[in-house]
Amino acid sequence: MSMNELRAIATFAKAVELGSLRRAAVAQGVSPQAASQALAQLEQHLGVRLLHRTTRNLALTDEGQQLLEAAQPALAALERALQRVRAAKDEVAGPLR
Repeated sequence: MSMNELRAIATFAKAVELGSLRRAAVAQGVSPQAASQALAQLEQHLGVRLLHRTTRNLALTDEGQQLLEAAQPALAALERALQRVRAAKDEVAGPLR
């Protein structure tokens, strides 16, 4: 899996969580256009539509629901792993003198 796919899946999950692709983009520090493009590329790569999007609403498709249910535990595990690594760099290591 490429980093772009991982980011697109994370954007998809955040958009569902926040109810808005624009809010997901802001939360992830990218432009709304970049988030929309990432989601479109993910849908094209998978060959399925994940979300029904309107200007005011997001709704999961059946395929989107399946992906979300499968991806959320993995994304949570990755986030925990990244937090552990960040925390470990702040810990004192080695002999102290």
